[in-house]
Amino acid sequence: MQKLLALLKGGAIMPIIQIKSLPFRKTIDQTKILKEIGNRVSQASGIPINRLIIYWEDIKPNSYIFDGEFSEFTKEDSHHPIVYISCLEGKPEEQEEAIISTVAKILSEELSINKENVAVIFNRIHSRRLFVKGDFII
Repeated sequence: MQKLLALLKGGAIMPIIQIKSLPFRKTIDQTKILKEIGNRVSQASGIPINRLIIYWEDIKPNSYIFDGEFSEFTKEDSHHPIVYISCLEGKPEEQEEAIISTVAKILSEELSINKENVAVIFNRIHSRRLFVKGDFII
């Protein structure tokens, strides 16, 4: 537990990358895409791959409204995959931008959708706003 807390306090376990999307009409290999994101984010940001947390959640068909319409599937130009990236504060802006643009580019390439159709939301976690293993992370 002390080792994990030491890593977290040093800002080492970050970022957390969460992807949410409707199903796709074509079969996709989420495992391959998640590994690609891990490898390329690590290269682009300099953050070791073993410090990244990445996961994908499916959105139930017809439970996502965009431009007034529900959909069963993510489309090339609507019903975006939504990515939430949370990272402890203190990272250089260039590193944050490298993470954001790398994730958007990989999803665009791997899912064969327009890059403009990937929504990425980046959140900085302020000191003492992350609670893990019974302690606040500084």
